[in-house]
Formats: sequence, structure tokens, C-alpha cells
Amino acid sequence: MSPLARLLRKNALPMVPQPVDLSPSLKKIDGVRYLVWDLYGTLLMSSAGTDQNASLHETTLRSLLIDSSELPHFSLSVHLRNLIAQDHARSRKSGIDFPEVNILEIWSRFFKSLDLSPPSNIEEFALRFDFMTNPCRPFPGAKKALSHPATIGLISNAQFYTPLLLEAFSLPVPKLTFYSYLDRQAKPGTFLFEKFLKDGPPPEEILYIGNDLLNDIAPAHRIGMRTVLFAGDTRSFRPRPRRSDLPRPDAILTSLEQVKQLLNE
Repeated sequence: MSPLARLLRKNALPMVPQPVDLSPSLKKIDGVRYLVWDLYGTLLMSSAGTDQNASLHETTLRSLLIDSSELPHFSLSVHLRNLIAQDHARSRKSGIDFPEVNILEIWSRFFKSLDLSPPSNIEEFALRFDFMTNPCRPFPGAKKALSHPATIGLISNAQFYTPLLLEAFSLPVPKLTFYSYLDRQAKPGTFLFEKFLKDGPPPEEILYIGNDLLNDIAPAHRIGMRTVLFAGDTRSFRPRPRRSDLPRPDAILTSLEQVKQLLNE
């Protein structure tokens, strides 16, 4: 195991799913032969996007920078978000509708813009910030889901530490795995799905499972995949009730083990 994956494993907090008050909608889906998964909120429990997570950013940043002298009095977390927004804006100007950042580049700009000496190991710094503000742990059944004979891929918004999470928790990595940070394009755009299909089977034979109706179900549906909405944790479930324009999934799971009920095995 790599040193950074070992660091992740050592600092992983205990987590249990917080059940969603929703009944599963399960039925056999004809014609499906393959499973493709989202990661965060689907195979990995995550608190990203919650109010608690947002409130942690400032205190976490200042705790990690406690040895730095003369830290500015303005919000460091807002400054970080502004750097990300600026990067997104530049990418949109170049024609990318749903851009992704490379977080290591963002951190380099963060230190340079504040005239602070960067840490000796910026990857470790970025990793520590992420696991302190967005703790993750596999859902029950995640390893079994990734080991299922029908599983052929992952399509996920991600950063350099995402593969380290899989390594830290000894989760198998499917051959057809596509991460947003490598191409600088994110979901809900269809770029990663289209790239997947260049090497993968026809979309109508694929069942894509994700926790977000906008970021997961909509783009997968747009390119012809069958879809499943995963409602396994209140912290990460994104049903988007105000978006009546979004497509409905073919099924709804409340635990990963239920996926076998959708396949003609």
C-alpha cells in the first residue's frame, strides 16, 4: 500500500449509513448485462455538500496552516472557493460546459496568491484537507458490488486522492474507470460517459448506478444507459425534487445488495 493510501486508512473515521426514508423500487431490467458505478455517495459514504462539511473548511485550513506566519484575516475557505470558480470560468470560456479542476494546481495557486511557502508535500496537504472535511468510507457491500461479474466500470467526479481511497480500503478497480480530474471535465456533462462508450459495450446493455438525479442519472440517461438511483444515505442522496425536467430512473436502491434483484442472473 502506498504511503498516502496508508495515511488515508489510518485516519479514516468510523461511518455508518444514515437511512433515507424511501422504499426501494426494484424490478428486473431486461437487456442489461453490465454494471457501471458512481463513487461518492454511491459506493463511498460521503458528507460532501452538507452544511456541517462547509462549516469545517475554514477551521480545518487554519489548523493545517498553524505553523504559517501572518495568515490573512479574510476567509481562507472563501479564497479557495474563488480560485476554483476562476478556474471553472476559464475552462468555460474555452468551451467546456462542465469543467473540473486539478486540485493540486488549485492548492499551488492558493499558496502563491497568499505569498505563503507551500508545504513540502502538497499532495499530503491536499489529502489531509480532504479527509478532514469530507470523510469517506465504503458503504456496506461496496467491495462485493465492485467484484460482481457484471461490474465493468466506474464513472465519477474525482481528484487524485480518489484512487487512493480505493487502494486504502482494498476496493477493486474496474478496467473501464474514468475520473473527471484527468480530463478536466465533470458530470453532469456527458463527456466521461461518451469516452467510456468508446471502449465499452452498447449503452442499452449498461446499468449506471448513482446517488444524484442531476449528476448521475441525467447524463447516463441522455446517452442511452439504463439508470438506478441509489438512496443509501441522507447525507449524499440527491433526488432533486424541484427539477421536474430530469429523467426518472429505472429503479431505486436503498442498499447495494439490492442490485442483484435488477439483473437476470
